[in-house]
Amino acid sequence: MFLFKLLSEIKFTMLLLLMMPIFMFMTHNPLFMVIMILMETLLISMMMNYINLSFWMSYILILIFLGGMLVIFIYIASLTNHNNFYMKMKMSILFMFLLLLMFMIYINNNLNLNNNYNINFNFMMNQPIYSMSTLYNNMMTSTITLAIYLMITLFIIVKMCNFNKTP
Repeated sequence: MFLFKLLSEIKFTMLLLLMMPIFMFMTHNPLFMVIMILMETLLISMMMNYINLSFWMSYILILIFLGGMLVIFIYIASLTNHNNFYMKMKMSILFMFLLLLMFMIYINNNLNLNNNYNINFNFMMNQPIYSMSTLYNNMMTSTITLAIYLMITLFIIVKMCNFNKTP
């Protein structure tokens, strides 16, 4: 039953991941775009948590993207004029319909009355215990990729903040 519930949550998260970019391209308000990107990041980190069974990489991803989103939000908010956010009627109806559809799918998957007792949970006993030491394993390329990404981001930010013409 645990595996079935996990798969249904993964399917629901994948459906949400596919719907978020549609809403992002329907608006021109930078605040709404930042909120959509933030929600997309949270959903991706949830998917990483389901797949890896370790929360460290998803936690680091959220922290990196939150920092980046704060910088981008401050930059965009300083450039745009301060107008109110209004949704068009068609877009709000579509948004509500898709939210209702996703909520119904989520409820249907979680309240499924077909009990599947044929699932063998012995495979869980043979799985290695995940701990913090697997994050720093020599074969983990995600740690190296994350370190390279952070270093490149640091170089770009330092280059952007470098003022050659100061008084």
